[in-house]
Amino acid sequence: MAATVALFLGGLPSVTFCAARRAQVLIVDFGHNFTPMITIEDYSSFFLSIILGLGISFEMPILIFFLACSAL
Repeated sequence: MAATVALFLGGLPSVTFCAARRAQVLIVDFGHNFTPMITIEDYSSFFLSIILGLGISFEMPILIFFLACSAL
């Protein structure tokens, strides 16, 4: 249980500093002829979906471990 929390919390800084910022720059700079109109609701839902998705993917080693142990 402690490993899953540690892996999830370990993935949060990488999401915050790498993935979310790069995705935001990509979305805002995607169209040169468009004016970006991002609301706080859109940004927060986008940010939370990235955090949850990548946080769960950081827990993949735990899932693989349990699947490997159950196959024995």
